[in-house]
Amino acid sequence: MQKLVSNNNYALSTVAGDTVLVPVSDSVNTLCNLFVLNELAAFIFSRIESGRDVADIIADVVAEYDVDQQRADADVNEFVNGLVDKGFFHFE
Repeated sequence: MQKLVSNNNYALSTVAGDTVLVPVSDSVNTLCNLFVLNELAAFIFSRIESGRDVADIIADVVAEYDVDQQRADADVNEFVNGLVDKGFFHFE
């Protein structure tokens, strides 16, 4: 099981109905980057924050969005790997 652990370097907020991920660090450059999450990304992010592992999140996406396992696996892993690449989370 792949579980994601937060690096505690972001703030998540809802602004005008949009879920926004804001990097928090000592660098002014990173404060200029805001990430607006679409509905699926916000759904996945909420599952990550609740402590669900990647396999469970994929199952949640299949159930919630009525997509096949292969599509959910690809979408979840792409998003999760992006969060890891940007330094918001790491795998434990």
